[in-house]
Amino acid sequence: TILIDDIISYYNLFKKEFILNKNIFMGRYIVVDKSAPKLSKLSRLCSSDKDESIVELEDYCQQFAKEYYLLDSVWQYFTDIHNKLPELIKNEESFLRNTKSVSFEDKQYRHYIYIKDYKIKGSVSPLSLEKERIRNVLLNKNKIRYLNKLEDELYQNGLALNKIKIY
Repeated sequence: TILIDDIISYYNLFKKEFILNKNIFMGRYIVVDKSAPKLSKLSRLCSSDKDESIVELEDYCQQFAKEYYLLDSVWQYFTDIHNKLPELIKNEESFLRNTKSVSFEDKQYRHYIYIKDYKIKGSVSPLSLEKERIRNVLLNKNKIRYLNKLEDELYQNGLALNKIKIY
């Protein structure tokens, strides 16, 4: 098992190794039919951080949304959302820096985006995004350490029992 303290220590020790190669953001993404009811209310709910608004937003999305993502406390790659938008964003960096809440339309759907936080490529990746990768690195290091120890013990036991001859 790998302890969270070990993951945090490794991250802090090698923080400069965790550089983003893509833009990431925390936020919400909702796609609804343009004929869905109360679109102006949806726009207000989408950019609200109040608990009751989030509950209401989730209820609305379950009823009317074609697609939605409301976990605004989890980092995700912006390109995943960007590829679903009807309009091409020419400069993701500028868009993330200057946009808090926006909607786009195509012939049939309206796409809502709410950006709670963001990080630009080239900056240090957050621990929550790297946690699993670090856990795997530490797990592999532990496996290698264990296999080296086992190999050494087998070698020492072989020497002690005269099962190994060195020429």
